[in-house]
Amino acid sequence: MMPLCYCRECLSEDIRDFGYAYWHRKHQLPSVLVCSTHAIALNYAHIRQDGRGRSGLFLPDDSEIQHYQSVPELGRGAPLLNKLAILSKMALEIDLLAQYSATSLKATYLHGLKQQGLLNASGSVRARDFISRLTKHYETISQFSPFNRIIGKDYIEGLLRLLRKPRGYFHTASHLIMIDFLFGDWKLFNTVYLWEQQLDLPFNNNNNFELTSPNYPNMDSYLGLRLIELANRFKKHEGSLSKIARELNININTAMRWIGKMGLIEIPRKPKIMTNSIKNNVILLLSDGLPLKEIVSKTGLSKSTIDRVCNEQPELHQIWQSAKKELKRKKGREDYLRYINNNPETTQSELRKDSSSGYRWLHQNDFSWLSKNLPQKQPVKRFQKISVKARVNWGKRDNECLAALKKCNPINLESWERIKAKAILRRLPKLSFSPRLERLPKSREWVTNQLSQLTKRRSCNG
Repeated sequence: MMPLCYCRECLSEDIRDFGYAYWHRKHQLPSVLVCSTHAIALNYAHIRQDGRGRSGLFLPDDSEIQHYQSVPELGRGAPLLNKLAILSKMALEIDLLAQYSATSLKATYLHGLKQQGLLNASGSVRARDFISRLTKHYETISQFSPFNRIIGKDYIEGLLRLLRKPRGYFHTASHLIMIDFLFGDWKLFNTVYLWEQQLDLPFNNNNNFELTSPNYPNMDSYLGLRLIELANRFKKHEGSLSKIARELNININTAMRWIGKMGLIEIPRKPKIMTNSIKNNVILLLSDGLPLKEIVSKTGLSKSTIDRVCNEQPELHQIWQSAKKELKRKKGREDYLRYINNNPETTQSELRKDSSSGYRWLHQNDFSWLSKNLPQKQPVKRFQKISVKARVNWGKRDNECLAALKKCNPINLESWERIKAKAILRRLPKLSFSPRLERLPKSREWVTNQLSQLTKRRSCNG
């Protein structure tokens, strides 16, 4: 039997108000570790140790009781423990608004998962994201009993069974944890549960569906008639459920769910029993690195079932991821080599631009192999413009320079000017070229004669 619990603040208030203390029902729930009124840790009362006091009646303030706190230090887990205590109290005091149904409970949980973004497009649970977020959310209280056997590291994956098959035997605290995580409030959970319960609508033998809930209309008659038409056409083998649902503009997940609830037709289901041969086949396919979609197609199992196999063996998921990457690498290499063979003159620049070549993926994931199998760089032929200079007619320049020299008067050299060729060339008018006497023989000879005459004249005058 669980030890009885009490809150020291409630005890003081009871004595003040009534003159005696008593045991509160809300403190005896296994999911309650703190008082929902005062948010302090409860005290455990051991009154049946060593075989004593088995038939005795005790109250919380009796001196024979040995006390110890349910949670020595609340720490960062205090808000969560208090929230769970309030939720437990409400579940104790407020009944479900509808009759209990495992199917409705499962649908309620799936509704909460959808609102949290934890269902994929096909309506399956995103198991890894769910476990990751649940672990992070309850990290601060996962070491406290009884939560350590529900959301502890070795037990938390068991909550996936609660979502998939809630009709089994689960600790009440497991359901309270799920309700707190998905809805956060008992009233909201109760409302959604009532709504899901209303979806179980009866149909008579004439296939005329009728709404039986006057307080909560759930479905219009037009949708019901289309579902009946879908069921009839499927019975007549006019096509698959998905094809007929597309033609009638009905979401396939909605159609599957409603048809199953109404019992209109028997829908072939996935195998519910995981035999050793099926399990070994799944492990073999996962070890080969096949994509999840292909494994589902080959085995006929759902993605959630394959996820469960992976969760049972954590190392298997790593092996699958590694093998899947290797398989993708092998396919990428084959596609790349095929592209190179089909386009032998392609360049690295063209490979980078063409998405069908597989260059980008290999560059990110298999660069060492890619660098060894790149095509040879082709030399780029650049056409340089060669400027051809016209040949210089030095004879013509010589005659032009000589004619200009003869027009100037070199005899008028200043006394301070040196008798050099530059002194004569400075007196030349602007020519179309710069006179270079070493390339102009006639002009050089004329300048030399003038310089010799100037030298003699300056020596005679001196």
